[in-house]
Amino acid sequence: MDLGYKKEEVIFILTKTPQLFGYNINSIKEKIEYLKSINLDYLILENPNILILSKETLEKRYIFLKSINQFEVKALYLKNKIFDKKYKK
Repeated sequence: MDLGYKKEEVIFILTKTPQLFGYNINSIKEKIEYLKSINLDYLILENPNILILSKETLEKRYIFLKSINQFEVKALYLKNKIFDKKYKK
């Protein structure tokens, strides 16, 4: 809630991704700040699993997808093997 989310939103996020309880709060903050900086923070409430990805993975995928003009939100969530195969990376 210190990050600007309502109690109900926090409950929703943690219900969908309980593994976040084991994450470092600073790591979560960095991901949220990054998603806000690229105007994709709405994804957190659509699919909180985005917070499971590392910030580095989010950045690399976002930059790569933008560079090839094939940005798809769902591509951010793909497993590494699937992402690599789909984009021949």
